[in-house]
Amino acid sequence: MRSTKFDIRGVSYRVNGSMLKKMSPLLPLRATLVREPDNEYDANAVKVVLVEKPWNNLHIGYIDRAIASVLAPRMDSGKITVVNAYVTALSLEERDDEEHSSSVLVEYRSQAKQESKTATRKRKNPAAKPKIPK
Repeated sequence: MRSTKFDIRGVSYRVNGSMLKKMSPLLPLRATLVREPDNEYDANAVKVVLVEKPWNNLHIGYIDRAIASVLAPRMDSGKITVVNAYVTALSLEERDDEEHSSSVLVEYRSQAKQESKTATRKRKNPAAKPKIPK
């Protein structure tokens, strides 16, 4: 499993100051990434949604557009499967420095890596019978 950190954009449109004060001491907060292909501004939009009470299903922002342009097609094709996501920083300011940014840590699996593991297992034991569900 791999992990990487992405910036979240648009937090100030969805989270107000009082919500931020309640959320910040509880970071990291569990989240999920949701593709939004019908987004009128960006067909590659990937939204960040909290999945932890009391903010369950709260859409807090989007993955940065430049990153989403690479991430979205891979999510759509199944080449990347998001396993876990955690909002690790929240800020109402949109700046590109660590102290004043909002970010999400994403743990994911890459299909290419899984396929290579399967191929390696097959080479190690080519006579092994496939598992057939009963």
